[in-house]
Amino acid sequence: MADRIVASIVRILAPNEKIVGAGFLASERHVLTCAHVIAQGLSIPQNALEIPNSEIRLDFPLVAPGKELKDRMTL
Repeated sequence: MADRIVASIVRILAPNEKIVGAGFLASERHVLTCAHVIAQGLSIPQNALEIPNSEIRLDFPLVAPGKELKDRMTL
């Protein structure tokens, strides 16, 4: 069980490579994190009302160090 938890940890990255927050893999296709983390990762205002069409950068540092992924947000 602990291995699955460790494998689910995700870092959310800003365009400048800075780590802005964390999340976790909730299913094979969904990562959960906070809205303010996504806002920082996309360099948009935290009070933005529309879902951005930009890609968010993330990685799984404990299972795939150095491999960055990109994805789009959904609600």
